[in-house]
Amino acid sequence: MGGSRRLRDRRDRLWSENPHCYICGRITILPSQLVKDYKISNPAKLMKFIPDEVKKRIATIDHEVNRFDPRRQVQEGRPRTYLACKECNDNRGNKDYNRLPIEERQERASHEEE
Repeated sequence: MGGSRRLRDRRDRLWSENPHCYICGRITILPSQLVKDYKISNPAKLMKFIPDEVKKRIATIDHEVNRFDPRRQVQEGRPRTYLACKECNDNRGNKDYNRLPIEERQERASHEEE
């Protein structure tokens, strides 16, 4: 959990501008705050200890154009991002993935195995 420093900085900046999920409007929780609240020094172990209801509200970065859309690859500059809770981000990703043709899902799965 946490990702690269650059992504953490972007998530923190988005959160400081507006801590609400762009999709559902719930207030999100920064992973760094959970580390403090649960007094766990290793953030990777954090997910084992926090309740599912709290996990759903963890702040994530979501992209305006999803990763399966070819338009995202040709955008100039960095993709437009916004803050989303983990639950909304996961739900959106699953919906987008399930809209792909079965052939493309199979091809993507074969590349992940390599």
